[in-house]
Amino acid sequence: MRGFFTDATTPAIRKKILDMMLAAPESTAVRALNATWTPDAITEDIPPVPILGLFAAEPRIPRATVLARYPQTDYQQIPGTGHFLMLEKPKEFNHAMLEFLQKQKY
Repeated sequence: MRGFFTDATTPAIRKKILDMMLAAPESTAVRALNATWTPDAITEDIPPVPILGLFAAEPRIPRATVLARYPQTDYQQIPGTGHFLMLEKPKEFNHAMLEFLQKQKY
C-alpha cells in the first residue's frame, strides 16, 4: 500500500489511508481484487460514453494504454499526487470533476 504514496503525501493522509485500509478484513481486499481482475470485469462492447480519467502524477497505467482502450476519455493527471489523489489534492480533484460534469449534456 505504501507504494501508492509519493513524497508529497503528507503523514496525516498516509495515516488516514493506512488506518482505513488496514481496518478492513483481509477477505474484503482479496474479494475486491479478484473481482477487479476477472475476465468478466472487462467487456468488449464499451458504449461511447464520456469518461473522465483522473490520474496521479505518475500513473501505473500509461496514457496511451487508457486512450487505446477508451478513446473518449478526458485523461487528466493531477501533479504532486499518488494513488489517492482525491485525498491529496481535493480542490484540484473536485474542480476537474465539476468541470467535466458541467460539459455533459443529459
